[in-house]
Amino acid sequence: MKKYKDMRFTIIIGTMAALLFILTNYTMIVSKDFTRGAIGYVICVLAVSLLIFSYNVTFDDSYLVTYEWKVIMLIPVLVEYKDIRSFEVVSKHRIKVGYLNRTTNLYVFNAAKANADYQMLKAAFDDKKNKNKKKRKK
Repeated sequence: MKKYKDMRFTIIIGTMAALLFILTNYTMIVSKDFTRGAIGYVICVLAVSLLIFSYNVTFDDSYLVTYEWKVIMLIPVLVEYKDIRSFEVVSKHRIKVGYLNRTTNLYVFNAAKANADYQMLKAAFDDKKNKNKKKRKK
């Protein structure tokens, strides 16, 4: 198990929550519209709870973390390495990953290194899987 902390996601959600809180306060003071203010505060609480949850996620090393837009939120999605069907380098910073019945794009600093790391993880996973099959046969 490893502790997952993604600073990009933490910074984005934290900034969005702070800006939303400021805008909600501004709306409450200037227009005195308490309905919009209450809705803004509820969304702020949801953003902060998502921030706290995403900062404290723990999971096994056999997962790849991607982000997908769900309705209006960017949500981290855990994909098991065994479910990945294709891993294709598209450009220097973009990788197309196909898993289950979906395709998503990963944006990384060095796609060639990410591909090499994935191939190494895949080889280790396949080796572990083959060892388990041999143990079951005995």
